[in-house]
Amino acid sequence: ELIIADNVHGESGLDGPKLPDPAFAPQAMTGIELMARCLRESAEPVTLVPTGPLTNIALLLAAHPELKSKIARIVLMGGAAGAGNWTP
Repeated sequence: ELIIADNVHGESGLDGPKLPDPAFAPQAMTGIELMARCLRESAEPVTLVPTGPLTNIALLLAAHPELKSKIARIVLMGGAAGAGNWTP
């Protein structure tokens, strides 16, 4: 039986704060292309903070292995096998 942290994430599991509409248009590139561009243009190594599945990070590193040195670190909150921690 599915158990969600509805006391934290709302009834749907995806509820949360009401955010304003974006003040910019969608980019004409993929997320991987955008990350690669940002890494290339950065004067110093960048900390990546992925907030969803890590697929884009894996694809970024597979498609652009030369950019690995431009990543200072990757900070993420991982999932859990089993019950996990779903408290606030």
